[in-house]
Amino acid sequence: MTRRTAIQPDLFAAEEHRAKLDRLGDPLQEMDSVIDFAALAAEVEKVFPPKDQSKGGRPPYPIETMVRIVVLKRLYGRLDEQMEFQLLDRMSFKRFCGLEHSRTVPDRTTIWPKATGRRSSARPSPTGHCPSGRKRATRALPACVRGSSTCSLPSKPWAAR
Repeated sequence: MTRRTAIQPDLFAAEEHRAKLDRLGDPLQEMDSVIDFAALAAEVEKVFPPKDQSKGGRPPYPIETMVRIVVLKRLYGRLDEQMEFQLLDRMSFKRFCGLEHSRTVPDRTTIWPKATGRRSSARPSPTGHCPSGRKRATRALPACVRGSSTCSLPSKPWAAR
C-alpha cells in the first residue's frame, strides 16, 4: 500500500500559484501598478539608445524588462550572478519582469551592460579597481551611474556579501 501525501501533481499548478500570489498581495505587482515602467524605459532609452542590429548578433531584451531587473537588483541587493539565478528561480521576479513565459532570461553578462550602459569588459580588474583607476566603494551600482567618484563593483563578484 502506498502512503498518501498532500503533494498532488497538477498540470495547472503554476496558474493556481499565480492566483494565490495575487490573493496574498504580491508586493511586486503592487509596485507595478504604481510605477509607469514604460515611461521610465523610454527615458532610459533616450540616454542609452538601442544598438544597431543590422550586423546580427543576439537580439536584445526589451529596455523595460532590463529596467525592471535593475529595480529588483537594487531593491533586493543582488549581484548580476544572483539576479540571473533569481530570475530563473522566482516566479514573482519572472512575472514582474515579463519573463514568465520566456524560455530565456538575461544572464549575468547581459544584465550588466543594460544596467549601466557599459560593455561587460568594463568590469573591475582583479585588484579591485575600476578600469579608470578609481577605488571601489560599497554601493551596488557603478560610480558612473551614481555620479560618485568611486567604483562600487566587487573585486570578486562570486563572493557572498
